[in-house]
Amino acid sequence: MNFAIELANVKIRISVRLPDTIHYFEDFIIERDCKGWDIRIDDTDISMLPLICPSGNLDPFSEAYLLMPKVSCYMLQFECSLIHGVSIVWHGHSWLITAPSGTGKTTQLRHWQDLWPDEFELINGDKSVMALHGDGSFWLHPSPWTGKEKENGTASAPLAGIIVLEQANFNKVRRLLPKDSVLRIYQQFLILGDDSAEVQMVGRLESKLIQTTPVWLMENLGDKDSAVLMHQTMEDYEVSRNEKI
Repeated sequence: MNFAIELANVKIRISVRLPDTIHYFEDFIIERDCKGWDIRIDDTDISMLPLICPSGNLDPFSEAYLLMPKVSCYMLQFECSLIHGVSIVWHGHSWLITAPSGTGKTTQLRHWQDLWPDEFELINGDKSVMALHGDGSFWLHPSPWTGKEKENGTASAPLAGIIVLEQANFNKVRRLLPKDSVLRIYQQFLILGDDSAEVQMVGRLESKLIQTTPVWLMENLGDKDSAVLMHQTMEDYEVSRNEKI
């Protein structure tokens, strides 16, 4: 079965082995029964199933999961990529809250939902599309891959900043220099990493990103006080940015 989706204005034709896999992409489908394909899983991908599926058998969820890095790598030619993190729209701009899995991204989202439910819109709770637009601005867009919480929105917006989370016994935030943010951000791009050309394209995309986008490291306890600190950091940056305009 072949169909086409659109992510960040990029059309991607996908071929799936299981008809029910299409349900994971319903909100993004722009064409059904399309001719040809750009992305599909192969036997090498199937051999990876035991790492993501206890049964080791292909099911719609695992097929959609295996397609994820392939879609991300395909989009690199359009200066787009999937990136790991909670993404929100706040005051007209998007923010990415990123960190390795299990570090507290969803916890911070829950605090925001409790403390400022009317201040923000969700883009994606786990993996959004980061795209470099023609005017040189980076944007965050929704994607079909929403993580175990299955939280997704429909908003897109220009990127204001990135906050990298790190667990600690205290709450502290500091602005990172580009050289200190390179590895932390690079590790959150969702690519296969087995093709040197793709690695280089991610490197070029990230280089443009960290030259134009502020990045903060927030060491935190994961409590509501840490969310308040994040919120204050974003407010302070918004004020300073508006003063420069």
